[in-house]
Amino acid sequence: MDQRTVIDRQKQQLKVLERRNELLRDEVERLTMGRPPRWTKFEESPNAVFGDGRAISHHPGGYRVFLNSRYQVAMYNRQQGDYPGLYITHLSIKRRDGAAVHDWRDFQRIKNELVGPEAEGVELYPAESRLVDGANQYHLYVVQGGKWPIGFSSRLVSEEGGGGVQQRPWPEGERPDDCKAISMADMVKFAGLED
Repeated sequence: MDQRTVIDRQKQQLKVLERRNELLRDEVERLTMGRPPRWTKFEESPNAVFGDGRAISHHPGGYRVFLNSRYQVAMYNRQQGDYPGLYITHLSIKRRDGAAVHDWRDFQRIKNELVGPEAEGVELYPAESRLVDGANQYHLYVVQGGKWPIGFSSRLVSEEGGGGVQQRPWPEGERPDDCKAISMADMVKFAGLED
């Protein structure tokens, strides 16, 4: 083996070790300070991974699994049987640590990264006759090539709630450029609730 090959392998091993150390630091911080690990890019995985570390390969249903530092997402693309021409991407989302935590900003980011920032998804709270509640897992249904006929018609992002409403600040480096302070009157007007 020539020296260049040895150096290239050592560089690759160093990157793996640096990444492993970074993940360990994040895990120590999360455990000691109660914070989730730093967000990492989603990578496709050949296996679904359970909280205890067990892994199973994909089932024959044809879904894809993506993992990052916080979440495992199974992604299914399918036509909705009762609605010809309507194609949905179903994102089945669970925390890697198995916790029953639902963070809207995280779910928006998952949708943006895996399906696209202009795709629209909904979370369904079903009729009791269709309820599925067997795990700390959440489901987003993302319409392909269109918009849902519900929701707001424009964008409004704030980290300062108006009129006594609470909103958390954005993490460092993630605050949108169009984030602004709003009043309760602004919210009422935006929602179309003014007289």
